[in-house]
Formats: sequence, structure tokens, C-alpha cells
Amino acid sequence: MLGRLVLMGVLMLLATPLSQATAQAPAAVDPYTVRDIRVDATAEDSEAARGKAVAQGQRLAFDKLIESLVPAGERGQVPEVSGQELARLILGYEVQEERTSPTRYLGTLSFAFSKTQVTDLLRQSGAAFAAGTRAALMIVPIFEGNGGRVLWEEPNPWREAWYQVPSGGVVPTVLPFGDIADIRDVSTGQALAGDRDALMKLAKRYDAGGAAVVSLSPRAGGEAQLTVRRIGPEGLGAMLVETVRLGDAADEAERLKPAVERTLALLDEEWRQDNLVRPGVETKIPVVVPIDSMARWVEIRRALDGASIVPRYEVLQLTRSMAAVDLFVNGTVEGAEAALARRNLEFVSTYQGLVLKQFGQIMPFERTEPGASPALTAPSGSSGGAPYAPAPATTIPATGGVSSGG
Repeated sequence: MLGRLVLMGVLMLLATPLSQATAQAPAAVDPYTVRDIRVDATAEDSEAARGKAVAQGQRLAFDKLIESLVPAGERGQVPEVSGQELARLILGYEVQEERTSPTRYLGTLSFAFSKTQVTDLLRQSGAAFAAGTRAALMIVPIFEGNGGRVLWEEPNPWREAWYQVPSGGVVPTVLPFGDIADIRDVSTGQALAGDRDALMKLAKRYDAGGAAVVSLSPRAGGEAQLTVRRIGPEGLGAMLVETVRLGDAADEAERLKPAVERTLALLDEEWRQDNLVRPGVETKIPVVVPIDSMARWVEIRRALDGASIVPRYEVLQLTRSMAAVDLFVNGTVEGAEAALARRNLEFVSTYQGLVLKQFGQIMPFERTEPGASPALTAPSGSSGGAPYAPAPATTIPATGGVSSGG
């Protein structure tokens, strides 16, 4: 059996495209640096063409930056900026590659924007935007065909489709080699079950901040069911399920490329929503967190620490079985609920008040019926501290800049 695994790992590594086999996992990406901006300009001489191309690139980079930070429904609130205003937003640029002639300039440029200047602009516009770094995600592609579900086995056209599409989204991605260590550490069953320990071990080996298990199951009529679930240090994210239209190419991996592109778009939007802040509004949400183990409390704290929509929170009371916490949220209760759900946390209304818990965690209180009183006391059997009675969530005009983290 070991011999078969060794042979499989060697063959899979040899079959890996060279660009993938030699690529390093991208590190956490600065959201305010925009790369791969292609420019093409002509003028009376090469220097004038270069200046025209750089100005062209500044505008393209700004548009790409806004697309990456601001949800589509909010972009209309971002004001048009003049050339002078745009120059103040940019710290500098770098030439990735260039070609020149006496009257023409072609190049690929990177632009670094000032985080302070950009966030000030967005805050003044009132548009919600994402704030936070973008850690690389390890893609774990599972294909369900006539031969069942496959991850490391061959053929896996879904994995081949990922090799053929560059990581050009907001969130950088990396693909595993499928070598002996990968095969040993994560089985298809573990990946489907969202085994966090196994998947995070795989991700860390490639310097990725988390993993995304992406399953594809082709259906009749040129469609496929796409399932995406992100796994990070904070736990399991929400499961996203969509039906996608596949391509018409004869090659199976080529035919699956639209599903890869849709997956990248979903991961990008999930990052935006996870890190979304709404400037000018801060909401205080009093909650009780049931604690059935120290590990559970640490996981919940870690999830809150990683949520940009919760720049801070205060632990008002802590016992062996519960914590009374005030969450301070950049935005609304509904926005916080959506963002925290992607970090495996949910709000539940109970007779004792609003509870924050992990999905699947046993409820220690009865859920409320419409119109029930939200008065909250410490659960029976807890020790230490007086009963806690929170006020309802309140909206506070925010002051100062936008912060992220816990």
C-alpha cells in the first residue's frame, strides 16, 4: 500500500505544471497595492508616452482598488476623483515589465495606494468597504464524477482546471502539489467533513492562512453543482452552494474553467463581506456567550478577533459557563450577523437575551417567541458575578478612523 502511495505521489508531482510546482504560496497581500495593470499609450516621444501610460494606469488601478474593497451595490457612492486627487491617493508605482518605442509605451505596472487617504475618501463617501489583509487560501478541489469523489486520485479534471487558471482574484490562492505529505495528511473524507486540524496542517505547509474545500459535481444539461467552504484558524465558514454553467470545450478541464472563475468570485465576495465596515455608524450589541469548554471560548474569541466588522469588544462578566460581552460593530446588527455567520458564529434570541454561539453548539437557554422579554441572567449553575441584564443594541455615531481586529 505504501508503495502505491509513493508512486501516486511521484506521478502526481511530475504531472503538475512547472509553474505550479515551483510557485511559492503568496503571503498575506496588502489590499492597497494593485498589481498587473496593463497600459498602452502613444505620444510625440517616449517620455510623453510613458507619462500618459502612468496616468492611464493610475485611473485603472484606482477603479480596480474600489472594485476589490467596495461591494457592487455601494460603489455608486464613491465620488469621481480628479487627476490631482488621484495623485494624492498614490504612494508610488513599480514597473513589472515594459516595452518602449520612440512614440509608444507598453507596460505592466503596480500601484501602491495610501491606506489612510483611501479610507478617508471612502469614509467621507459613506460607502461600506472591506478593511483587512488578504491571507492566501489553499484550494482543495474535490471532483464528483462517475468514479465517485476524488481529490488526489487521477483523473481529477477539476484540479487540472485550477492549474490552468491563474490566481487573479482579490484573495490569493495556492494549490497543493498532491505529494506524499498531502495525501497522508488530508483524505477526501476529511476534506469533505471540513476537518479543520488536517486542513490547517495542509495550509500551513504551503504558508496559506486557511483552506477552501471546493467540490464540483457535474449535472445534465452542461451545469454543475458547486460547493465552497472556507476553513481557517477561527473554524468552519458557511457552506456556499450554487449551480454553475460550464463551458463548451471538448477538453474536460477547459470546460470546468467557468466554475473556477465563479469560485474565485465567491471567495472574493466572502472576503469583502467578512471584512466589511460601515463608516460613521457603531452599534453596541450586548450578548451572552455560553461556554462549555475553554477550547470553545478560545475559538469564539479567535473568531471575534479576526472579524473586521467587530473592531473591539468588552467582556463584562466571565464565569465557568457563560460570558457577558458587549460587541462594538462597524455597521448594523444585520451586517454583523452576516459577517459572523461566515466565521461559524450565530446570534440566537432567547428569553434570557441575545446569545452568540457557534453553529451546532448546544443552546443553554430557550429560544424566544415573538414579543418575549429579552431580560438576561446568568445561566443556572454558573458561579461568580451578579446577574447581567443587557440593554438592547444601540447605534452610536462613530468617531475617529476605522480599525480592525479585536
